[in-house]
Amino acid sequence: MFCYYNQAMYHSLMCAIAIANGCKVILCGQKLAPEYPFPNAVIEAYQVVNWVQTEDAHLGINKRRVIVMGDGSGGALAAAVSILHQRNEGKSLLDSTADLQPPLAAQILINPVLQAFSFGENSSLNPSHKSVVKQKSLCLSYYLAGNASFSSYLGTLEGTAEDYPKFWSSLIDDAVKTRAPISELRPSLDGVWNEFAFPLMCADPSGLPSSLIVGYVEDQSFDDARYFSEWLQHHQVPVQFIREISGYHDNLLLHSISPSAKKVLQHVADYIEQTVC
Repeated sequence: MFCYYNQAMYHSLMCAIAIANGCKVILCGQKLAPEYPFPNAVIEAYQVVNWVQTEDAHLGINKRRVIVMGDGSGGALAAAVSILHQRNEGKSLLDSTADLQPPLAAQILINPVLQAFSFGENSSLNPSHKSVVKQKSLCLSYYLAGNASFSSYLGTLEGTAEDYPKFWSSLIDDAVKTRAPISELRPSLDGVWNEFAFPLMCADPSGLPSSLIVGYVEDQSFDDARYFSEWLQHHQVPVQFIREISGYHDNLLLHSISPSAKKVLQHVADYIEQTVC
């Protein structure tokens, strides 16, 4: 999560999606934390999408039918890219003279990690998930701070649900301010970087693309998927929320042998068919 995984691990899955829909799939990697903390991964992912839309003729695609997809922390990046794309009208972050790009067609989020604070019984801060909490909080600290200095804050399970958004917002603001030239890319985005780190903190998701969101009930990120789905629906964003009973984090990587992963993959294929094919 933000600190490991690579393109090779997802190659088979992306091939399966391409074969199922006859669509073109572009699998991109990312620079990993702690060497490259936030917002590096978000910027890179966004620039890949911008490149895809800019080079649509060369790639032989329709720039109005682009879908972003991510699994786990990749789901967080996909959601962040969708928000950033809507806020910045698809323009390059590196070229202020670049053309606007059309809205994204959709986003597909599989078990996305969208928060660093508590919500309810399936929350990542639930005591029943203590071992997972320690690993997750360490990865989040690496991702945001570039070191492990904040992992113990979450690992102790202290504080209230109201404390965590304030804490992470402060950390995110500091991170962006100290990592020039990232903080200088778009002055108009100052003060809203927190929703790119944790999309569940997005105050107004109106205008975001149609969404397919899958949450595994027994996974520590289930609340993230469920609450984000409800938040999008509240703002009239078309959403399909799949509540998967069996399965776990990274289960989709076992799509060739896991019944639950095959089921989710079929949901993804059907959604792509309905949305852009």
